[in-house]
Order: sequence, then structure tokens, then C-alpha cells
Amino acid sequence: MVNISDFSGDGDLNKKPEEGGLRRSRRIATRNENQNKKPKKEEEEEEEKGSICFPIPNDVTEACVALVRRCNYPNLSSVSSYFFNMIASSSLYETRSRLGLSETFIYASIRLPGVYLPSWHILHRDKASSLRLTRLGSLPPVPYGSSVVTIGLEMYVIGGVLDRKRLPLMNVIDCRTHKCRSLPRMKRGRYRAAAGVIDGKIYVIGGCTMRGPSESEWIEVFDLEKQIWESLPGPYPKSTSSCEFGASVVMEDKVYIVDNKRSLVYEPKRGGEWDESVGETPIRNLWKVSCPVQCVVDDMLYTIDLHSTLGHPIVVYDPKGKTWRPVKGESLGRLPSYLVSNRSEMANFGGKLVILGSNNCIGENGMWCAIIALDRREGGEIWGKVESLDCVLGGFNFLIVRLCQTLTI
Repeated sequence: MVNISDFSGDGDLNKKPEEGGLRRSRRIATRNENQNKKPKKEEEEEEEKGSICFPIPNDVTEACVALVRRCNYPNLSSVSSYFFNMIASSSLYETRSRLGLSETFIYASIRLPGVYLPSWHILHRDKASSLRLTRLGSLPPVPYGSSVVTIGLEMYVIGGVLDRKRLPLMNVIDCRTHKCRSLPRMKRGRYRAAAGVIDGKIYVIGGCTMRGPSESEWIEVFDLEKQIWESLPGPYPKSTSSCEFGASVVMEDKVYIVDNKRSLVYEPKRGGEWDESVGETPIRNLWKVSCPVQCVVDDMLYTIDLHSTLGHPIVVYDPKGKTWRPVKGESLGRLPSYLVSNRSEMANFGGKLVILGSNNCIGENGMWCAIIALDRREGGEIWGKVESLDCVLGGFNFLIVRLCQTLTI
């Protein structure tokens, strides 16, 4: 009697028992292998898990990314959300600062021909280390008459005018990602207001008509920590009810303001006191609304003197001594007229002066940039030397530059 279990599954009775047993063993082994084999999806998940069991530590990756030049960050951030979040983090820029790799950039509001509103451009060094202005298409246009301040890695755009209406808006631009978001509105719309940052608060002055002695909203202050606006009631300066200012800067934790008739100083640290006597000092002699081209370096005000009153085109005001001095240097006298102009803009570029101006000459048309190194010598003299003069945005006539802000990233 033959046990059927001894036969192979193909029913061939002429085959030897050893062959049938061998085939059966192979079938059992194959069946066991198939049972133990996991679905492809599970295998892929296990491989994925295995690939991230021992990742490169974040601090090592961050240190490597910190070595990459800032101009390559937009491309790197588009690789994955991991790199996007890293490039948007403050930790990366703290690492760059610690390694001495921080770079200085200038953000300029420039109006192109045929375009109604100006747009943001960034002055940076490209991969060939040449200075270039690049338009930031991800940012909204800049309303006319906006005031702009910088804090850390962010720029705050305040007020302006649109359709003949003063705007109560304030937007913040994150200069790491070039993304913009809205902040709480001011109580009053403002156009050409004075603005400055002191002790982590943004002070916005004027830009709207002073309603009278009982006015309580002519000055508003934004608390960055609480993210709220507060109105600061008077006393306000008796000598002005101006709703628009020509220029303003912050020196020694004071807001210096100039308008068509006078100069003022607002001191938040002294209970909001106003120093109206500053209009009687020499500061107004050379800092004028007709040429609001200025920047602050080491708590001193640099501006352009269209008439070279002191024998040089660039002058500097020391608020401690309340005196003007010329910035000396042969190369400064050779600066082209389109830079020594009330239509140019000046900025502090890591302790150096940068002047942007539009050149409309055939063959050289475009936005040009001069970088001027400063040297303070004995006796208080300040000398300047033009390190470079380059076209940073070519091919355009009648460009208008309106604002310049500096950030170190």
C-alpha cells in the first residue's frame, strides 16, 4: 500500500520516492520563505527607517550650511523643508556670526521705468564676488512715503500712501526667507512719518496732522514683545504741527528729525522730552529736506553737501560736539554728479558708506554704487577713500532709489 503523501504533487507514480521528497522539501522551503517575506511597502518603510536611524547631527549640518555663501541659500532652501526650516532659523545665523561669516546686505526700494510703485532690491555679492542689485519678486511693492526700520534680521515697513489715503499698516519682512507678514495696525494712517528703534520698541512720530492740544495719537510706539501699539500723549513740540517729515535718524538713543522749517530731537529715555533748541544748533545748516541723503555710522550723521560748503561733497555731524566736519579725501572729489545728488541714497555698509545713484548717460545707464571706506584720524578728522564704483543694475534709465536699509546676516 502506498501512502499518497510519499508522491509528488504532479501525480507521476514512476518517480522515485527520493525525488518526490526532495520536491516536497523545496515546496515547503519556498512556502516558508514566502510566508516570512514582508510586503514591499513594509520593506521600503523599514529601509527608510533604517536610513534615518543614524542621521548627521543637526549641529554638524548647520555648521556645513553656515559655510555656504548667503547668495546660494534661496536655491538650497528649495531642496527640502528640512533645509528651508534651517535657513529660516535664527540658530544658523548665530552660527555664521560666531564663525565670523556674517555678510552685510543693503535693501533698496527702487522704482523702475514704467512701473508705478517701487520694489525691493537687494545689493549683494554674486558668485563671482561682484556687487549686484537683484529684484526680490516675492515681496510686495513699497508704498510711497513709507518709513522703514530694521531690527535684527527683519525690516518693518510703516505706513505710506495709496490712492491718496494714508495707511495705518505695518508689515514685517523676514530677510532670511524674504517672506512678508502683516502686524497690528496703527490707530492713525501715516505718510512720511519719523521712525526709530530704541530699546526694542518702534517709535513712529507724525506723518499725520496734529489735531490740537488734546491730541494723544500723534506718536505711537510698537512693543515688539507684546506685539501691540500704544499711543503716547504729549507734551508734543509747540513749534510744529507738521504732518510730514523730510528725514529722521537715531543717534545716541534719540530720534533726530528735520522738516521744512526746523529740526527736532525726541528723547524717549527722558520721559518723551523734546529738545527744540537743536534747531538753533549747526545741524540744520547742512542737513536739509532738499537733500535727505543720510546715514548714521558710529552715532554720527553723514550726508551730502550739494554746495561743498566745507570744501568736500560729504560731511559728518557729531552730536556730542554739535559740529560739522568734512569727510576728506581726494577720491571723494571725483565722485560723479549722479551720486553727489539729492536723488541718490546713502547707507551704512558695515562701517563703510554706500551711495546709490542713477546714471542716465548712454552706454553707462543704470544704478551705480560707490563704496567708501572711512578712517578716523587724530584730532577728529575723518577721511574717506572710494574703494569701488560699479554699475550694479544696468540697462535702465531714470531709476529712482527711495530707501536704503542695511542688515547683517
